Amino acid sequence: MYTNNLLQLCGSGRRVVRVCVRLCTRRIKMYFFTFDDTEMDYFQVLKFLWTYLSTTTALFTPNNLIWTTTSHEPTQNRLNQPIIGNGMPIGNGQTTGYIFSIDPEDGPFVTPGTDGFVVPVGIGIMVDMPEAMASDGSLFGLGMVSIDTIPSIFSENDWRLFYKQTLNVSEASVTIATNVATIKVWIDAGTNAITTCVQSKQPVDLQVQLQSFRPTHGRFEYMGEDISKLKINATTPTSNPDSFTTKDNVLTISHRNVQDDKPAAFNDTLRQQGMGDYVDALYTQGSDRWSNRQFGMSISGKNLNVINTPDANNTAIVRHHLMSSSKATTFQLLISTHANQTDSNAMFQHQLNLVHQHNQQAQAATAKTATSIFSPPTSHVTWWSNFWSRSHVVISGGAKSDNTLQISNKYTWTRYLQTIQIQGGIDHWVPIKFNGLCFTTQLPPDTNTSGPAARDWGPNSW
Repeated sequence: MYTNNLLQLCGSGRRVVRVCVRLCTRRIKMYFFTFDDTEMDYFQVLKFLWTYLSTTTALFTPNNLIWTTTSHEPTQNRLNQPIIGNGMPIGNGQTTGYIFSIDPEDGPFVTPGTDGFVVPVGIGIMVDMPEAMASDGSLFGLGMVSIDTIPSIFSENDWRLFYKQTLNVSEASVTIATNVATIKVWIDAGTNAITTCVQSKQPVDLQVQLQSFRPTHGRFEYMGEDISKLKINATTPTSNPDSFTTKDNVLTISHRNVQDDKPAAFNDTLRQQGMGDYVDALYTQGSDRWSNRQFGMSISGKNLNVINTPDANNTAIVRHHLMSSSKATTFQLLISTHANQTDSNAMFQHQLNLVHQHNQQAQAATAKTATSIFSPPTSHVTWWSNFWSRSHVVISGGAKSDNTLQISNKYTWTRYLQTIQIQGGIDHWVPIKFNGLCFTTQLPPDTNTSGPAARDWGPNSW
């Protein structure tokens, strides 16, 4: 129950409603309101509660979600397609990350039907943005970042005794720890910066790999908007592969929508409706959000060097890595994301470079005052503290068998899951949908029936 759902809670006619809301450091205990045509109108109750809620703030720390075992990967969805099932989500409303681990019993493994897409042992991050859309409006994940220490975070024989994976909802971070090292990841609340901190007990090397979810050679088909009945241009969407660039030990991956993409959600719909003459004019006015859209991410870290090498088993495949130049007990990795419509690839790359430079400076400034490598910026912690204190619900009950704690946790985590992906871009142009949203955990390949871009609920997040 939260304030904008109280109308449904109260309903109309005669009803006895028990409202128990925990605010500040005290509780409004077992208030009973009786409504009918002659008694107090429930809108007065709503007004009272709204006034109380809007003028009262309370410190609230939601419960963490903790796992002490890994799960077998890959698992399968209902269509028997490979997915990653043990991940935990983070985000800031504009950028999302799905954090998971692959232990030595499951990895590394190569997903069949791909250009050598490999899921290595270690920690993985699937990165996405609500406004990272292909020409037909389908959501395209930015890529997957894989991280591991050398020797591996899972190298000790008894790592299972020490394994711990924690989703800290109060600051939107995920921490994975073994007896070798601890890795913590968060996405800054105010910038599209993903920070990954690594701390080991003994000096180790760090290896980071960046991969595209999509085929790496030539145009490809994927599962998007079904336009076969409209008979415009194509029966299944097509797109170009992602591109990789390297500059000053910064590794970048990006995807650009081009005029050859079929279908183009906005333009082809206009043409199908006999309004093709308005395509150019409406694009100039900003109505077409998909043409020339480009999205991607840049990765770098202190004492990490970019190494691009052919695959040992297939020289046509290039592996993109960041490798430490020397052993250390701490590492900090920075990932910056960006999405925009630009006149050229060069303009987008310039914008992403500026974003990454800004995030590098901010990360360096935070490091000077941080008490620990695992401490997010104060502004980030404050944003989440204010968010949870502004509005929350705690459900309590007296029976020992009562499942109210489970209900409270699931309500809180559901609200968190919505919050980390609902800003919909820099100017909030992507609305939230009632289901699905950004997160799909399906592994490549992207085809016209399955893959990371496939969604049963339609091509968009909305």
